[in-house]
Amino acid sequence: MDSVQVMVDLFSMLRHDYVLVLERLDTVSDPPEVVVETINRLMQSPGIRIIVTVGEPSKLGDMLVRVSDTSVRAQDLLFSAAETIQWCQELGLSQPQVIGQRIYVSSGGIACWVARAVELARHRAEPIVDVFGRPNPELLKAVTGDLQQLFGTSDPNTAPAFRSLVLAMAPARLVTEEVAADLLPKAASPKAAVEIVRNSGLTVAADQQEDTAPGWYFPDVVRKALLRLATDENPGHIQSVLMYLSRRASECEDHLLAAQYAADAGNWVSTLDIVEKHWVGMVTHHLPQLRALLDVVPDEFLHNRPSIKAGKAVFVGMLAHTPTLGPMLPESDDDLAKLAADPAVATTIHVVTVQSMGLRVAGRYREAMTLTHRLVTLTSAAIDRQPHLVSGQLPVLRLQWAITFQLAGDEVEASVQFMQAYRGGVAADIEFVARNSAGNLAMLWALAGHVPRAEMWLAREVDLHDGGAVLAPMVRIGGLVATALTHLDRLDTARTEAVLTELGEPTHREELWAYIAYAHAQFALMTGSAYSGLAMVQRLVAERVPQCSASSFARVLITAARTDLHLALGQANLAEATINEMELDHPLLAAAAARVALYTGQPEEALAIVAHSSTPAAGAPRIHIEALLVRAAAHLALGASEPAVQCWRTACELAQKSMCYRPFTTVPDSVRRELSEAAETSTIVEVSISVFPDVVAFVRLSPREQIVLSGLAQGLSAQRIADDQYVSVHTVRSQMRTVYRKLGAHSKAEAIAIARTLRLLDNKSEASTPFTLYDPDDHRN
Repeated sequence: MDSVQVMVDLFSMLRHDYVLVLERLDTVSDPPEVVVETINRLMQSPGIRIIVTVGEPSKLGDMLVRVSDTSVRAQDLLFSAAETIQWCQELGLSQPQVIGQRIYVSSGGIACWVARAVELARHRAEPIVDVFGRPNPELLKAVTGDLQQLFGTSDPNTAPAFRSLVLAMAPARLVTEEVAADLLPKAASPKAAVEIVRNSGLTVAADQQEDTAPGWYFPDVVRKALLRLATDENPGHIQSVLMYLSRRASECEDHLLAAQYAADAGNWVSTLDIVEKHWVGMVTHHLPQLRALLDVVPDEFLHNRPSIKAGKAVFVGMLAHTPTLGPMLPESDDDLAKLAADPAVATTIHVVTVQSMGLRVAGRYREAMTLTHRLVTLTSAAIDRQPHLVSGQLPVLRLQWAITFQLAGDEVEASVQFMQAYRGGVAADIEFVARNSAGNLAMLWALAGHVPRAEMWLAREVDLHDGGAVLAPMVRIGGLVATALTHLDRLDTARTEAVLTELGEPTHREELWAYIAYAHAQFALMTGSAYSGLAMVQRLVAERVPQCSASSFARVLITAARTDLHLALGQANLAEATINEMELDHPLLAAAAARVALYTGQPEEALAIVAHSSTPAAGAPRIHIEALLVRAAAHLALGASEPAVQCWRTACELAQKSMCYRPFTTVPDSVRRELSEAAETSTIVEVSISVFPDVVAFVRLSPREQIVLSGLAQGLSAQRIADDQYVSVHTVRSQMRTVYRKLGAHSKAEAIAIARTLRLLDNKSEASTPFTLYDPDDHRN
């Protein structure tokens, strides 16, 4: 009987629907017309669904598309990044977003390799793919075994030829007919070879640019496994092929590709020669690829390459170990001037920049800032003497100098360096540097409370590229924080929340973490969620003890935020204890301390604190407005209505110019109304929020009561305390009752517990903060 008719009759007898899969029908010997007719006959069976796979392009494929309107390209069968991440989530892998993205990049989305990587990741604690998308040894071994099995189970008549062809093409990072012509024997057909590799299931189509030939690439995990197999068979040959491809890429002026091929060959001298010669171009246009390249260079090959060693430290993350890179800069300006004329000055500038970065990562901000000041002096002198040596990479270097000054609290010098980095980045087309600089300038102006100036820099920032997936999370921090703070200053909490959601909590490696935490804390104050804001800030501080050193600006931001959050929660004693642990060496701290004094019934003390911070120095309207509002409220509390009204009017005028209205939320609503009515003026933007309660509970003990409390905490009896103080025991017991009443306690144990919570006991182990635990600038630690 007709075999097709037998199948039709057989399938018609089945009670259930069924699927018939016909794999690679384009490989059969029958003419396409006969194959299509067979398909049409099979479709006469009820309940049948037929899936046909063919290699593209083919006449059969074109004909089958006309049979059914359902067709799927091979490219559409690849896993997407989102699908890979979803699979990792469903399997309960830790950090599925991270590991899913890495697996997708390494596997190219090819289903079998995605499955292999995900399966291994389920049972391993260590990452199956590293941050650069490279497979770990276990995954590489598994894929190598899969490939050997694939080669062994191919058609016995073609398997050796197929294996040989694939291994010959494996060194190529992009498989094209032109590349195939160089890698295959003259007798082989490049077009046929590319078609075989393309249909092998081992490659992915590369993004095709205009006026370029189509190409395919082996995903990283596949290429590394193929290179391992090829090297085992003929190590010398593969190395020579890779170096040939490196020279070929250099001739085509694709210097990054040339360096990558040299690194594949393990020829580190050639790799570093190419990188050193074309450093600026790679940093500017190929930074993610350069980072991956530098990461694989063995450290022993960097001893005589201080510039590249410094660059690796900057871009790959060896910063904690970089202070040993070389000698520090001389102390005197004369010696710096002599060094500026040295032909090796560019190398010195790179190395010392990384030294300063290493110091700041270790929390030694004072030393880092001092070193960077000398570095700026040296660079200025070097530009005068040898501009051709140092100008090319200055935008990247200035960006790092600016961040050092910023983290050390020198906002003025940070602004100068950010400005120069921005201009240099724009001129040199290094957009990620320009954007990072613009965003940080916006953040500095937003922190100062000058909304129009911050928004001017934000407008410039968004027009610049953020450096892609690798750099964007770091580059965009300043702009996002600035955007959140400017929205808060305009009292727009809805838009602030959207920005903070995008910003998220800082990663463990984020140097600007304190600015992020400060923005979240201010939002928590504005939205009545001070408890969650304080918990987040405390947690972040506990995780970053070295970065909260005495010389860091983080201590200013965090202390100011914690003080306000405690005050918002009605914890006046904790607010006072927090601010008292710091010297009021920054206007933000002075403003917080003045508010604590005001809310704890000490208006004279509040006026004394703000006396030196109520001028618009350094162009910071926020501090000026906050000081004016404290003065207005304090004068009002003291019955001096005329100076109170004058301060209120000035604050309203300054807020209108700077568009900074958030400071008005620190004044109780009743005080705002009274001042507004007396002055017959108010803010243009309606302020309806008061972040602090009108009445804040505050426990103030007399010196005698403090002594009694301390004695109780030490376990002393009332008689012993009386003997030590030369008073009667009745006096001590009377003072104990007063202490209990003030604390709201009913027993000695309860009183001691409450006192410790309110930080009323002189116990350094309980009263200390992260700022006093560790000072990396003090080498006695």
